[in-house]
Formats: sequence, structure tokens, C-alpha cells
Amino acid sequence: GLSLPVGIGILLVVLAILGFSFSASGPQRQAVTARWAILAVLGWVFSSLSMTGQYVGSAVNPKLPLAQVTAFSVVATLILLPFIIRRGKDWFMKKNF
Repeated sequence: GLSLPVGIGILLVVLAILGFSFSASGPQRQAVTARWAILAVLGWVFSSLSMTGQYVGSAVNPKLPLAQVTAFSVVATLILLPFIIRRGKDWFMKKNF
């Protein structure tokens, strides 16, 4: 369930993700955009769901860890594939945000 420590943890993770964007240096430094922040948080949410699924799968069936990791990697690839095909590799570059 959602408790105060869990809520504080989620808030700190979101702040840490946003903090990564301010660590850029040099003449190429750009301001954080709303799109970048949303995509960074969504990436964290999706990776959290994937890791949770891997944990639950390993707890339910600990004898097949390689099969589970492979299955989750294939699902992640299928989720990202339409974005890569539609927009190309540069869609994920910070300079385009």
C-alpha cells in the first residue's frame, strides 16, 4: 500500500531523475522541458513495472530465471520498437526535446 515512506521515496526518485537533467555542463547545456521530464518519469515507471514483474516471476517460479529475463526483454523491445521505427534513433536524444 501507499504509505508516507513510500510516498517520500517516490518523490525523491522523481526529484533525482529531474536532478540528472541539471548535471549537464558545457555550451550544449539545455533547460529541462516538460516533455523530457514526462518521458524520464514514464521511463522510470515502466522500468519499475518490468523489475517488479521480474521479481514476482522469480519468486513464483525460481527455477526459470533466464526464461523470465528473456521474456521481459522481448516485451520491452516490442514496446519500444514502434517508437524507434516511427521516429528513428534521434527521438531519444536530449537535443531534440
